[in-house]
Amino acid sequence: MRLWKASACALCAAVLAGNAWYLSRDLRPPSFDDAWYLEISFRLFHALFESPASFLREYTGAFRIKAPLISLFPLPLYLLFGPGERVALWANEFFLAAIIFLAYAVGKALYGERAGLGAAAATALTPMIYGVSRVFFVECSLTAAVLAGQWAILRARPDSRRSPWELGLCLGLGLLIKSLYPLYLFGPILLKRRELRPHAKKALVIGAATASTWYAFNAPYVVGFGFSAGFGAVARGYGQAGVFSPSVLIPFFSRVGREVFSWPLLFTATAVGVLAWASLPKDRSLQASDKFLAAWFFVPFTVFTFGVNKELRYLTPILPAAAIALGAAAASLRRRRDAVLLTALLSLPVGVFCTQTFGVPTGPALLFNGPPGRDPGWARGDLLSRLAELAPAAPGEEPVVAIAVEHPRFNANNLACLSAARDLPYRFISLGYAQPSGEGALIRLKDKNARYAVFVDGIPRDQLPEFLNRANKAVEGYVWNGRLKAKLLAEIPIHDGIQARLYGITP
Repeated sequence: MRLWKASACALCAAVLAGNAWYLSRDLRPPSFDDAWYLEISFRLFHALFESPASFLREYTGAFRIKAPLISLFPLPLYLLFGPGERVALWANEFFLAAIIFLAYAVGKALYGERAGLGAAAATALTPMIYGVSRVFFVECSLTAAVLAGQWAILRARPDSRRSPWELGLCLGLGLLIKSLYPLYLFGPILLKRRELRPHAKKALVIGAATASTWYAFNAPYVVGFGFSAGFGAVARGYGQAGVFSPSVLIPFFSRVGREVFSWPLLFTATAVGVLAWASLPKDRSLQASDKFLAAWFFVPFTVFTFGVNKELRYLTPILPAAAIALGAAAASLRRRRDAVLLTALLSLPVGVFCTQTFGVPTGPALLFNGPPGRDPGWARGDLLSRLAELAPAAPGEEPVVAIAVEHPRFNANNLACLSAARDLPYRFISLGYAQPSGEGALIRLKDKNARYAVFVDGIPRDQLPEFLNRANKAVEGYVWNGRLKAKLLAEIPIHDGIQARLYGITP
């Protein structure tokens, strides 16, 4: 056991150290959703120094359609190091450590300490788990919150005074991270309903009171957006029709194997599973612990498999269940030759981690992974500087700037993010999410009272997400034919061969 513990702790510490190195080296700017989370984070930070009322107003109005807690997590780091796009990511290092520890705690509660140590190591080596810690998405903190919720469910006892508080706070804070939080706990709650029933009312009151600090102001927006993101118009932008078709499901399962787990980790898990199965008594049936993991994993997996939106990062909170199962299987192997084979098999996901972190050995980048990027992105700061120089805002004014392009390196979200980090008053909008017509975009500009517009020349067409950029040319045409009255203020180079044109819109 001592060698097992030392090996697991050393491996987990190495993963955390490697991830910290990655965060210190990566220079890539935020793109879309992560930039939005960061923008609100910076606005909350600056509101702290205005007044409690300003902070509460910013918090209760944050996002409207997405839970806001992720944007609060980096605030202590901003106090220490100042607001910055890369600073915020260090909050995820804490959550990655929490995920690994909680996987150990849940694995230990289900199968014993040896299995818990194996679960921690397997969790640390799952590519999607360390991958989402490198981008400012909710899934890293959400996975930690789901693990905390599962641990609270396992610890619940009918006569415990602590259990309703643990369950209620996990529910409330989890909902403030992502509205889908209860889905990840649904299966285990059903299995443990007898133990949880005495605490249900109090836990629900505590959870509702915690979550209502934001949902009381935004619940209708969340419900509408949630349906659209899962099954409606937003989902169709990221998914495919025919969700029950093999032509959709087979590529999805392939992407899960390749991007979420990686083929080497799946090979390791399969080999360990076969060895563990061979060593089991022939009369062994499914235990309560096995059912708990299956409910945790398969209920959300089924929902996402047959949903239109097949964003792979939504699977992250169920991955510790698979890692715990792998840890339990590894813990059952106690012969010396099994230990040698397990060490050899473990080298495969360790190699994947090295490839996705250090670029050694070389290999293709997995989703949210690959060696750290050294390109800081396009010159968003130059555009903001010229905007502040040519169109200074009056005190209390928040001029609206329309960005007529949606590119991962240059869009309304990451310009708004950098503007908020610098505490500038400008608000940035797109022409409308997946806006199909110039007419609709023009109406949006008028509704939002856009004072300025930015068009971009020189971006190769194959680099532009087509469904996000359908109205760009039409709106630019309205400038040329005079339907949208606008005056050219500046032409600003933002990248090699790419230039932004800043226009002032005449009312």
